[in-house]
Amino acid sequence: MSDANSSDESGSANSHRESESYLPAPETGELFIEIPVSPVPYFIQESLPDGNTPMGEIAAEGELYRGLSSPYTPRWVTLASWPVLGLPTCVSLGLAIAEGIAIIQQAHAAGIHSADFGVMLVQAGALLVAVFLSALVLVVLAKGTLAQIKRSQR
Repeated sequence: MSDANSSDESGSANSHRESESYLPAPETGELFIEIPVSPVPYFIQESLPDGNTPMGEIAAEGELYRGLSSPYTPRWVTLASWPVLGLPTCVSLGLAIAEGIAIIQQAHAAGIHSADFGVMLVQAGALLVAVFLSALVLVVLAKGTLAQIKRSQR
């Protein structure tokens, strides 16, 4: 039995010496740490939102307005957005302001104690929301146009 144990020990010693001949000699003076390459890409490519779902439609509109307010939008898109988005928005803003003035005049003539005052108050609130949304679209268009002008002046 001692012969079998000695042959196993010598066999493992030989295999250990053989593996050392394939490996490089360890360097004693340098310390280093290997950092693996990150599998995450440097840029994250977002997928385009699906405009067929309600949330996708909201996301698509957000992408549209974000792109329009950017200075890197093509000039023809910026110019075409004013008649396509700006003109109808200006018309609806003008109609909302005219209706708001009519409601204010009607409320002033009827007085606070009128039975229709609550209805007029709700109408005024709805018109304020319409004015705010219309003004928001115009601000986005103006921001993009001003950014284009500043970029072209550089």
